[in-house]
Amino acid sequence: MYDGFRPATGEVKNVLAEAPYPAAASGSITGVPSVTDLMYFADFSCETAGRTIEQASVAVHQVKTLTTLFSLNLQPILEGFAPYSNTFTLYGNDSTGHMLAIQNFSTPALAFVKPGHSTSECGIASAVQIVPSGGFVDMNALYGVPKTGLPLGILACREYDGTIPASMNLSVTYDYLD
Repeated sequence: MYDGFRPATGEVKNVLAEAPYPAAASGSITGVPSVTDLMYFADFSCETAGRTIEQASVAVHQVKTLTTLFSLNLQPILEGFAPYSNTFTLYGNDSTGHMLAIQNFSTPALAFVKPGHSTSECGIASAVQIVPSGGFVDMNALYGVPKTGLPLGILACREYDGTIPASMNLSVTYDYLD
């Protein structure tokens, strides 16, 4: 939560450009820091209510990236396409997590529903992104950003092909600060 701290100006060590991120670093931050910026600085100075706080301690975290299987569950079929949904969450680490990639591990193509649309629009190309079996969701095209925050509700549908499985499998890649 942003609580009114304004960083002091000064020399900046660009530790965020180094890869992999260092376990600890020190220096001053200029501009308004993000939570991620602060996670990589062991010490920094900032100004709040006209006074400067020196050597404020900040926990140093590492970004972890993981890939796991994730299932979308069948929802009641009202008409047309079979809708599937589920919410991906990190249970306690959502504020630091991001969805990086979604891969369709199911046999038929899935139509991933864009935000602001519903499964009743699954037959409308502008409302969905069609992803073939083994294909990846284009995060920019679907969500408007290369990675999304968590938790993330995922909604997709598929055409009826004679079967209606109870779930559709995805492979999801996400990151979070540990």
